[in-house]
Amino acid sequence: MAGPRILPYLALAIAMLAVYAQVATHEFISFDTGTYIYENEVVQRGLTLDGIGWAFTTHAAANWHPLTWLSIMLDCELFGTSPGAHHLMGVAFHLANACLLFALLLRMTSAAWPAFVVAMAWAIHPQHVECVAWAAQRKDVLSTMFMLMACLAYSRYASGPSTGRMAWVSGVYLLGLLAKPMVVTLPVLLLLLDVWPLRRKESWRRLVVEKLPLFTLAVWIGIMTILAQSGEGAVMSTETYPLGLRIANALVAGVAYLGQTVWPFGLCLFYPYPEAVPFVEWAGASALLVGVTAWLWRARRTIPHAFVGWMWYLIALGPVIGIVQVGSQSMADRYSYVPHIGIFIAVAYAIDAVRRRADPPARVWTVGASVVLLFWAIVACVQVGTWQDSETAYRHALSVTERNAKISFNLGVTLSETNPEEAMFHGFNAVEWDPRFPRGRFMLGMMRLQRGDTNGAIEAFREAVESDPEDSEAQAQLGGMLFQQGRAKEALPHLEAAVRAYPDAAQLREMLEQARRASR
Repeated sequence: MAGPRILPYLALAIAMLAVYAQVATHEFISFDTGTYIYENEVVQRGLTLDGIGWAFTTHAAANWHPLTWLSIMLDCELFGTSPGAHHLMGVAFHLANACLLFALLLRMTSAAWPAFVVAMAWAIHPQHVECVAWAAQRKDVLSTMFMLMACLAYSRYASGPSTGRMAWVSGVYLLGLLAKPMVVTLPVLLLLLDVWPLRRKESWRRLVVEKLPLFTLAVWIGIMTILAQSGEGAVMSTETYPLGLRIANALVAGVAYLGQTVWPFGLCLFYPYPEAVPFVEWAGASALLVGVTAWLWRARRTIPHAFVGWMWYLIALGPVIGIVQVGSQSMADRYSYVPHIGIFIAVAYAIDAVRRRADPPARVWTVGASVVLLFWAIVACVQVGTWQDSETAYRHALSVTERNAKISFNLGVTLSETNPEEAMFHGFNAVEWDPRFPRGRFMLGMMRLQRGDTNGAIEAFREAVESDPEDSEAQAQLGGMLFQQGRAKEALPHLEAAVRAYPDAAQLREMLEQARRASR
């Protein structure tokens, strides 16, 4: 009957709305969202021919994800820049993903109870709030939607392989890659599904060869992504983050995600990178990860669902674990979005295997699962509330992390007009906690300028330029202020650097010409 078949989907929708309906009243978070929406004139114009061309050629936001840009443009076409509408679209994509995940597992395993538990846990887990409540993370929910659609198409292909069906899988997979390259691991994840639950009998060579079109797409998008991120300076050098530190942090982060899965507290939008990782932490994390992997490898024939789920987690986490470090975060809640599917599969299907023995009675496991899901839903509701506006999100992040320079800087910027004294305090914290953080010095310069402290502002801008000569805003401010003080020769190199970055800025160009004449 249609009624019972639709009930799981209705339950997912009700739970999702209970957790996420509040985002309709949230404001945009300034962290990255301006780049994606409210400061991006191309995106705000909606779907235009010029905008479509821009989406496929830009490396803005240090990524090449044209489909994500087109999705946000469509939202602007339909809703303008209304924060509530953009946030609710994120909820809609996340709900679609949860329903796709349930449908996929039900199709492949024919076991409704664990499929529903996986989908519900994934739908309401607090670690996924970042992907849904942060409008700048449209790429996560969008790429995952196409990834799950590709998995569904692949399950159909596995039941009757054909060139046409693999072409369909490849086409949907390409859409996912064009939304976010994190789904680059899908060909390997499909090999895991071949082991369980599809239990395909073909040779490993044939299983790999049939996926060559998918591997080809993955390599192509991987190269495009590296070029985009490297070109925008988002890939950190080994001088900034040495390889040994990256490996240690990756091991600890891999375990930290698991800990937050069970006890999802202390979540926030940015976790600062550690200066060092204690030996005990990375050695213990390494022992745990290797130990669990070895144990599940030996048990892969008796509990294949646990082995496949665990390997899904490790493989899906690989591109964002930080060996190739993009950005300055040590980990991120959004990075657990796809990997979590594997963890929930491993646990839910293991419980279902015990549950079917009716010892203790099956209803005990159902009640237990319901209690855990309710706990996560309540925590998620609270977590969603921390995303209501920039100030709330930044204050929360500072309350659950230590020496978070980037967040302190952003909170200072947010408070610069309403509470300049506190803004200055957070600016000093940003510089103190991370002396390499030039934007903290730039912010101090702007706040000192607002208060009429010209010499203090010049000093801060000079320090910002010395820390990062590519900081064009600091170059422009420093050059302009020096010129206004009659120090044209001293201002000249800074104005030249600013004009190179902003060739269309008429006021800067005029100031540069005057400085050149005055310096002769």
